[in-house]
Amino acid sequence: MSQCRPDASRRSIRTKEASAGPWPSPISPSPSLAERGGYGIHRYFPDPEGSGRSGVIDLFIELRSELELAFPGAGDFDPTDHDAIATCQKLVAALLDRDDFFQSVALAPHLKVLRAGRFDADYAERVRTFDWKGLFADFAEVFGELRMGLCTRYDDVLIDSRTGLTDIGSVSTVVLPDRLVVAFAPNEQSLAGGAEVAQQAIALHAQILESKRSSKPLQIIPLLSRVEPAELEERASWMKRAADQYTSLFSTRGVDGGGMLRFFEDMHVPHIAYYAYGERIAVAEGKGRGIGSMVDAYERFADYLLFQGDLAEWLSHGTRDRALLARFDGGPRPPELPQQWGFQQIFHVPGAGSTRDFSSLRKVPVDVEAWTDAMGQVDREIMEATRGLRGNLHVFPMSPYPIAALLGRRLDDLARSTPVYLYQYDSTAGEWVLFSSPGMGAGEEAFFCDVEEAPTGGVGSDVVVAIEGFRQINDDTLQAFGQRVGAGSFIRFRQMRDTPLDLRSEAGRAVRDVRRALARVQSARPSAGLHIVATAPAALIVEVGRMLSPNVYRRAAVYQYEPASASYVAGLDVIGRTLIEA
Repeated sequence: MSQCRPDASRRSIRTKEASAGPWPSPISPSPSLAERGGYGIHRYFPDPEGSGRSGVIDLFIELRSELELAFPGAGDFDPTDHDAIATCQKLVAALLDRDDFFQSVALAPHLKVLRAGRFDADYAERVRTFDWKGLFADFAEVFGELRMGLCTRYDDVLIDSRTGLTDIGSVSTVVLPDRLVVAFAPNEQSLAGGAEVAQQAIALHAQILESKRSSKPLQIIPLLSRVEPAELEERASWMKRAADQYTSLFSTRGVDGGGMLRFFEDMHVPHIAYYAYGERIAVAEGKGRGIGSMVDAYERFADYLLFQGDLAEWLSHGTRDRALLARFDGGPRPPELPQQWGFQQIFHVPGAGSTRDFSSLRKVPVDVEAWTDAMGQVDREIMEATRGLRGNLHVFPMSPYPIAALLGRRLDDLARSTPVYLYQYDSTAGEWVLFSSPGMGAGEEAFFCDVEEAPTGGVGSDVVVAIEGFRQINDDTLQAFGQRVGAGSFIRFRQMRDTPLDLRSEAGRAVRDVRRALARVQSARPSAGLHIVATAPAALIVEVGRMLSPNVYRRAAVYQYEPASASYVAGLDVIGRTLIEA
């Protein structure tokens, strides 16, 4: 994948799919395959001329023929002779300006495609017999002229390459580019193979650089692909392994393991099942263009290539990500945020300038001013944390449940345009754990038992929703609470086992089960209001808040239970931002 610009900052980029060595020789297609039109990216862009259009192999064959006519004798070509170089430039320009090589694309009017070759009966033989080493030995400088000719004609040049380093593959992975994108998947073969290709390419390019046949070192850009977003623990593990594998390639540029990990977290291509069939073009179809989508990943990577492209430089500016620590609990200092992220900025809710004692949020009688101030703090700090944000927002909640739900309600609006990563503090491990992220999967297994509805003895149509986590809430408590708030029934989310929620692997299932059950309640009784109580992690209540859309629910109040007083101190209707005393 190459990018060139007609100025001093011209760059070329190359992309390939890595696999492990040893690297095979180029495989010639069968005649029947050649007759059907060969294989390659041209299949995505139908050509009215069919398989008769010339391509890369034909261009090089003609270039070699023209060079041998211009310099028929051994030693006739002198790379230090200005006239000889001028002749090469003219030959290259004449070929690049011919219409029969470059196909215009209807999908993108400014895009042209140079296919692999003319797919006739002799295509395979032409590929098999072409002497790439001989061409480079006799006319090495012509490759530089070809590269510059492409750069002056196009803003971006994307070159597809064979896997590994072969005679023909080395032309596009070592000789022509100044940036090599090594795409690899999270498996042993691809991870090790991709790193080996990168190392070999750097070494070979260094030889070309030493011979003065290249002007600058080869840049390596690793691209982790086919990342399954649902498997959070596996995702984190393989990103760490990828960072460890590639750090040595950048150690001379001052890039450490933490920097590589930040890069892979920000720049990777997710596995989206829909695109596994037929190799559809995501940006053309536009299916699922939201955060965490295939299109979003490509756009982020394209932005990196076009406007930065150097990993050390990217890291020197620091991550674009920001953190939001929502802490209304009072008490001891919250745990430190993960240092390896190197957040651009950390925002606190409430801000450092606040003088209010927000521990009063848990007291009876209700401190209306404290609750009103807390709601305003959430809105102000989210607005501040996201002003001018170009990266991800990482949210760390330590809040009473009503505030956590309000935080989720605000984040749901934001997450339509900004990737939001939500964390929960694991007190047992003493660390923050990623709870949910864009494209979070859930799997098929249920986390909560089947939700059953039971009467409270009240006469209202509202429903009490109990989400259990750290401890159970008994039926008597739910019935009494339902009668107090005018709810006629309650439903309970009870875990299928007694052990605590595994934050790393079960969060997606818990969120999915709550979303499905709330949707069923709303469908059966669209005018009912919700009264939500919980003993679950705060991060789960943030996710619940994201589900409480004003377009769906008439009222959704979330309450805070205090074991010390065995009572619910206050509720917050996160739809209308109305404080409710229970």
